[in-house]
This record gives sequence, structure tokens and C-alpha cells, in this order.
Amino acid sequence: MLNNFLNKLEDPENPLLGPNIKALKFWGLLLHKQKFRRFLDIFLNVSVVFFVVTEYIDLWLNRNDSDLVLENLKSSMSSTSNALKVVTMYIWQKRWHEINDYVNRADKYQRSTSNLANKTIINKYTRYSRKITYVYWCLIFFTGMVVILQPLLKYALSSSYRYNVKNGTERYVEVVRSWVPFDKTNFNNYIAISLFQSYATIIGIGWVTSFDTHVVVILVFFRVELEVLRNDCKDIFGSSESPANEDESFQRLKDCHRRYNEFIRYTRMFNSCVSPVMLIYVLSKELMKGPYESNWWASSASRQKDVCILIHQFNKTIVFTAGPFTELTVATFLSILKGAYSYYTILSQSKNN
Repeated sequence: MLNNFLNKLEDPENPLLGPNIKALKFWGLLLHKQKFRRFLDIFLNVSVVFFVVTEYIDLWLNRNDSDLVLENLKSSMSSTSNALKVVTMYIWQKRWHEINDYVNRADKYQRSTSNLANKTIINKYTRYSRKITYVYWCLIFFTGMVVILQPLLKYALSSSYRYNVKNGTERYVEVVRSWVPFDKTNFNNYIAISLFQSYATIIGIGWVTSFDTHVVVILVFFRVELEVLRNDCKDIFGSSESPANEDESFQRLKDCHRRYNEFIRYTRMFNSCVSPVMLIYVLSKELMKGPYESNWWASSASRQKDVCILIHQFNKTIVFTAGPFTELTVATFLSILKGAYSYYTILSQSKNN
């Protein structure tokens, strides 16, 4: 049963990105061509973006209560990040389609070659991408269900909580804190609020799972492309047992140039759409070794000059950025982890107090 479900997620036209693209379309991040479905996706997602605004209204109205502020921030910070993903996805919809088309085109090109080493690499990282995607989906889904069911479970299992709520000494626990223009202490209103908050949380789960795994799988593809490109550079002049002729080696050189230029173009486009935490610049340093590992010394002087040009082209560090603020390096990543841990400590201490 599970295998049948997972097989339905696969797409022969998108052998690497199949499940990820289907998830993006299901949650309305990649818009459909059909007008009604397109309108419905935009309407549902914009309604949740509006819900994020109500979280900040609640934050402003309760700004003098540190407990309520911290409780709000636990969800509103994550909601803001997710809302930005949706907004930028819609703004740069054309770019995302171009990136997806490039990844699919380059991936299918490598799968169609006779290079067994490259095929092994591609199959290995395809399985790796599936594991990341499905494990992350499950993790976020169960986390979201816990968030949604927490108020219901507390009301059902805690008699003291029910008693305190009825006599007004304790407020209802919300799925996430947000502002509404009516009384939250009324039970019927609370049920309506909880339903809408649960709906917004489910949509948010869809945003996180589909967008984040899509970004990670594209980053995995970038690694694969650098790895197979390095292998192809080794094979520009063939091997000692089977050397390539002048025309064949020249075509291989041209192909490496073309693929690397495409790679640079689309990594820059990708960087303009999202700022991922991944050390791609380390991989780009390894790429430059490819031409050195070929039989360049056995080629003609003109081909050796071409190889020098290719090496110079490869000698460019690829670095993703966090907007205009900083480059994403190991130091930056560690700073983010320290900040996240400090934030978690503050929330934990506040809850204990």
C-alpha cells in the first residue's frame, strides 16, 4: 500500500524532482494552468498569509505581557518565514519554472549517457533525495499534528484545566496565538478560532514540507552536477588505453564549457530566489581538479590551451548568500545555530518560570 502511494508520487518526466514538484502543485506553490485551480490556490494561500498578519496584531496588542509575547513568537516567527516563501514563490514563479526545467533537462541528459560511474552517482543521490523528502515530510506532519491536537488533548485529559477555564482563572489554549475581532473566552467562538488556526497550520505544514524539500533536492542536484562534470572533465581526452581523437576531445571540451555556463547561470538564479544553508562553494573547489585529472598532457598544444581556459573558468567560487547581508559559510551557519539555541533557552526559561 505504501509502495503504491510512493510510486504514484514518481513522474517519468521528472525522474529527480517528481515528488517535490507534485507536492508544490498540490499545496498551490507552483500554480496550475487551469484558471479555477489557479484562483483557488492563490485564495487559500493568501488567506493564510492574512492569518499571519493577525498573529502580529495579537503580538502588538499584548506587547506588554512578556509571556504572551514569547508564546506568540514561537509560531509567528516561523509563520513569517513560511509566508515569505509563498510570496517570493509567486513573485518569481517564472524563475522557479526555469530552474525546474534546467534541473530536469540536465538530470535526464546524464541518465541517458553511457557513463556508468555517472549513472551510479545519479542513482545514489536520487535515493538520498527521496529519503530526505519523505522523512522530512513525516517529521513535519507529525509535529504539526501535535501542535493542532495539543489544545484538544489538554482539555480532554486535564480536569483542573477544564475547571479553571470554566471559572475564568485560566484562558483557553490556542493552536497558535492570533487576533480575532470577537471574544475568545466564548466556547463557540473558541471552537471557530481553533478550526481556522488548525486550517492555517495545515497549510503551513504544506508550505514547509513542499518548499524546503524542493530546495534541498535542488541543492543535492547541484552537488551531483559538479561531481559528474568533474568525471566528464577527466574523460575529455579519453584514457591511455582508449584515447579520444582531436574532434571528439574538442566536442567534450565544448560540452563541459556549456554545462558549466548553464550551471553558473541557474545557481545564480536559484540564489536570487532562495538563500539556502549549504556549502556548495566547497564542492566547486573540487570541480577544478577534473581537467587536471584528464590526459591533458597527451593532447595538442591548442587543446592544452583550451583546457587552461576551462580550468580558469572552473576557478570561480560559488557562494550562496542570505539576501544582501552575508555569505552563507560555516561561520554564518554556526552563528545561526547559536542564535537559535539562545532563542530556545529564553522560551524554555520563560515557560518554566
